[in-house]
Amino acid sequence: MNVAIIGAGIAGLRCGQLLKEGGVRVSIFDKGRFVGGRLSTRTRSGHFDHGAQYVTARAPTFVAQMERWLAKGIAARWKFRHLDLATGAVTAKERTLGSERARRLAEALAAELPIELETEVAPLDGHTLRDTGGKALGTFDSIVVTAPTVQTRRLLAAYPSLLAPLAPIEHAPCWALMVDFETPWTIDADVLAHGNAIAWAAREASKPGRPKTNGWIVHASPEWSRANLELDREQAAVALFDELRTLGELPPLTHQKAHRWRYAQVVRAAEIPCVVGEGIAIAGDGLLGPRVEAAWLSGEAAAQRLLEAR
Repeated sequence: MNVAIIGAGIAGLRCGQLLKEGGVRVSIFDKGRFVGGRLSTRTRSGHFDHGAQYVTARAPTFVAQMERWLAKGIAARWKFRHLDLATGAVTAKERTLGSERARRLAEALAAELPIELETEVAPLDGHTLRDTGGKALGTFDSIVVTAPTVQTRRLLAAYPSLLAPLAPIEHAPCWALMVDFETPWTIDADVLAHGNAIAWAAREASKPGRPKTNGWIVHASPEWSRANLELDREQAAVALFDELRTLGELPPLTHQKAHRWRYAQVVRAAEIPCVVGEGIAIAGDGLLGPRVEAAWLSGEAAAQRLLEAR
C-alpha cells in the first residue's frame, strides 16, 4: 500500500507515523519550508514562536505522547506570570510546549518520515499527484489531505461528496506581531491575554530553552484580525504595535515584523474525526476542534481507517 499525505502538520505527521508503523509506504508533501504547520518558529532576526503557543493533552494516546516527549526533553513545562488584560489579575500558570522551539514536537514526529517540503500539490483529479508547476509526484493507492479547510476545498473540488461533511467548519484569522527591544520590557508579567485588540502577548525568553532575547510575540484578537485582514505586513505591524503601546511604556524597538494566519483557529468544527471515501481521507484540526491534540487525534483516525481498509 502506497499513501500520499498532503500537509506536514501534526495531523499529517501522526497519520504518517501510524501508517509507516503499519507497514505502509508513505510520502508526505508540504508547501512550507518547515514541518509543523501552525506549530511554527521564526529564527530570522530573533526567535519567535509565532503560531500555536502551547499544547494541552486530554486523550490517553496524546497524554502518553506528551509524557514521552517530556521525558526525552523534546517538550518542556513553561511556568509564567499571566496578566488578564480584562480584569487586571496576575496569576502564576504552567503550560507544556516544545523545548527550544514550538515546532520541536513536529520535528520529532517527522524525523523518520519521508517528507518533501516547499512542494505545493495541485488540485486532485485521480490518484496521480502533481505539483502546481505540473511535475508528477507519484501515483498512490490512497491520499490523505490535512490542509486547512479552505485549502482542502480547493484541493478536492472534484470530490463534492467528500467535502460535504466539512460544511460546518469555520476558521478565524490572526495577525501575529514579532517585536524585539533594546532592553527587556519591565512589565510585571510574561504573558498578557484577553485584551480587546490583543488576544495574547508572550515574552519569548520566559519559555524554556529559548534564547535570552528581549523579544515578544503578539497575537491580535480575531475581531481585530478580521477588521485589518487585508493590510500589508508592514501596515499590520505598525497598527498592531500601536495597540501594544497602549498597554505600557515600551523600550526602544529594534525589530518588528507581522505574519498573517488566515486560518489560524477553528471556531466551529465538523465534530467528526475524519472523512474517508474514494481512496481519499480528510483529516486535520478543522474536523475535531482548534487544539493541537485535535489534529493529532484526527490524523490517528484517518490512519486507522486506511489500515482497516487494506
